[in-house]
Amino acid sequence: MSIDLNGMILTSAENLASRYLTSHAHRQNVSKLALHLFDQLKRIHHLGKRERLLLNIACIVDDIGNYINQQQHYRHSAYILEATRLIGLSNDENQIIAEVSRYHSSETPETDQPHFQKLEPTVQMSVAKLAAILRLADALDDAREQKIKKISVSLRGSTMFIYAYSNQNIALEAWSFNNKSALFKEVFGIDPILKQRRQQK
Repeated sequence: MSIDLNGMILTSAENLASRYLTSHAHRQNVSKLALHLFDQLKRIHHLGKRERLLLNIACIVDDIGNYINQQQHYRHSAYILEATRLIGLSNDENQIIAEVSRYHSSETPETDQPHFQKLEPTVQMSVAKLAAILRLADALDDAREQKIKKISVSLRGSTMFIYAYSNQNIALEAWSFNNKSALFKEVFGIDPILKQRRQQK
């Protein structure tokens, strides 16, 4: 009998997120959008299946800090994750998830930050790449109303067009996307542009 260890890890992450009362619909939608971005950008980020799993987990648990306080919830998320290790992941992997959660909102990884400094350079790069992808996906569900459930990605030189399929008003999501896209541009050297496409009824 083969054991689906990754499935068990994801279930454990879901249970943790539920314990801290995060929105199931939001985390499911962000996970779907983030993993789509990850898969479409393989030749850019050069990350593997394990990092894809870590991104999926971060999408599930990144908002648990809201349980403590919505202000700077990303820091609270990191504190909780540093104290609550997910079984099945190495110490480095648990740390990556905590740091990606810390940086998924507005704080940017800086080499002079003590908690970022102590990470190995390769781990720092993984954190920055995954956080940059998660930020964009999180922005696309900023209102937590799942207005955007489908996207397509087009890379043209140093510009990445993300087409969001929605018939609703996504002004808030567009504003959040513009605010959160700076890290992606800094990490990958690619400027993300969001465009809305209406869905056929």
